[in-house]
Amino acid sequence: MMIGIKFNSLSKQENFGMNNQCFVFDYKFDVELLKSKYIEFKDKMVKLDPEDDMEKMWGIFNPSFNYMDELREKFGFNFYPMLNYTQKGSSIDIHKDDVSECSILVDLNDTEQSPITYVNDDGSFTHYYYKQCLVNGKIDHAVFNLKNDRYTLKLCIDDIPFQKAKEQIIKRINC
Repeated sequence: MMIGIKFNSLSKQENFGMNNQCFVFDYKFDVELLKSKYIEFKDKMVKLDPEDDMEKMWGIFNPSFNYMDELREKFGFNFYPMLNYTQKGSSIDIHKDDVSECSILVDLNDTEQSPITYVNDDGSFTHYYYKQCLVNGKIDHAVFNLKNDRYTLKLCIDDIPFQKAKEQIIKRINC
């Protein structure tokens, strides 16, 4: 059974309460600066999956610039950033993140919101669409059949579980 939930249809209680998969929030990230940094660092991108013959996923690990320090201070997390690119028409298979407890994802696209899909305990799927969100890396998730090239900033948080990070975001940015 497929369950399609678009964030706008989630009640405030579902988004802020017991949902332990994805927390969509509103924050004014400097997307134009992030796009310019993506272009600046583009030559340093590496394939994220060495066995990927189609070269559908690329990333820049830990790009360093002052804005990252501002975000660390604002959110109160010691994260490591990644600028990612995923090719149109490709998918990211169901997986759990290796290291990160959770991550903040920031969509850098000018088009529609980015998708992420979680696998529920009963095997059904829940779909989220975001411009920015906190995702739980310890629960099975995927990205299926992207309609557009996907450019994202991923702020990987290794030392704070999803629920605590969610509470901290709510407190720090007053959402």
